[in-house]
Amino acid sequence: MEFARGGLLESVKDSLGTKASSTLHARAGPILQYIQFCEDRGLQAFPLIEPVVYDYVKSCETKAATYARSFLLALSFTNFHFGLTGTLSIMSSGRIRGLANTMYSKKRNLTQRPPLSVDQIEHLENIVLDGRRTEFDRLAGGFFLFILMGRLRFSDGQQVCQLKLDQQPDGFGFVEAVAAKTKTSVSLERKTRHLPVAVPLMAFGAKQWLPTWLELRKKAFGDASNSKEEFIPLLPSPTANGSWTKMPLTVTLGANWLRSLLQGTGEQQGTPIGTHSYEVAEEEELSESSSSGSENEEEVHPEGEELACEKVLGKWQPLAEPPSEESVFVRHRISRCIHIMADEAGLEFVCGRKMSASYDVLEPKPSFCHPACQLCFKDRAT
Repeated sequence: MEFARGGLLESVKDSLGTKASSTLHARAGPILQYIQFCEDRGLQAFPLIEPVVYDYVKSCETKAATYARSFLLALSFTNFHFGLTGTLSIMSSGRIRGLANTMYSKKRNLTQRPPLSVDQIEHLENIVLDGRRTEFDRLAGGFFLFILMGRLRFSDGQQVCQLKLDQQPDGFGFVEAVAAKTKTSVSLERKTRHLPVAVPLMAFGAKQWLPTWLELRKKAFGDASNSKEEFIPLLPSPTANGSWTKMPLTVTLGANWLRSLLQGTGEQQGTPIGTHSYEVAEEEELSESSSSGSENEEEVHPEGEELACEKVLGKWQPLAEPPSEESVFVRHRISRCIHIMADEAGLEFVCGRKMSASYDVLEPKPSFCHPACQLCFKDRAT
């Protein structure tokens, strides 16, 4: 113990190193639900014991077909970083792995998102060039075109910075940029190496859209649009008061925005357009060091994880003054962000956003409050 320095939180932080927060959420969720399962039955969750884990995996047959495999990935991840006692016996259990594989084989067959048509690409170009459209739609349209022309995943596109226009007198050229962190950056060396990105100045329509889009970005974000020090995601989340945050738009909201921009363009019936219309989905291998997150997953079901947080992690205890007992909390159905009602009428939140069918009133009040709106919970650190 004479060599121990710092607290438990600091040790955990150092162990996780540069892991993305989305990865940590994806790994912590299944483990929290396993802990809840054990506590509900008066069992000891750790160290891991094969019969207990087997019973838990058996109980997951009513969950999504991919859940048991996600749980094993979470155990492998935890063992790789923290040396979770008992993991090797779980991974060597034929009945646990066989059951997880059987459940996984029942998942829906992978249906690729349809590629964008030429008409849809021209439609997005026209949105960027149309001064009558809102700044938000024009910047979003350019983002989707940029990741299409740059052959980037949605999450990779959000990491692009330092855009520079390199145009020749004849109009031909490129927009050069770098991606600070990509999904293929699996080694430490690659994570600290910027990936070069080049998007050709080639329009499907009659006029170039890229120079206009770059000017729109400069107008919206100023010098921060290409700053090395102050990083701005390529498509940040907009706010209700007509500005932008510094948080990247989630893939779920991005897919919804893309579909709204393409309304009326003759989108084919069946599988709807999505962010994976730009890429081929990849399966995640079950390896001990696996750490990819859910940045590119359009359909996420967090309800089970949130229930486990409520039961396992204890009561929410703000460091500053908590909301009053009469406060009414609501949660966005997609982003899962929690807001506070501003008045008894229930029409508006403290942050200024309006109540709509996209929000659910939380009854009872949340005992574990995350994520929370920074404006609604201003000066109330969680």
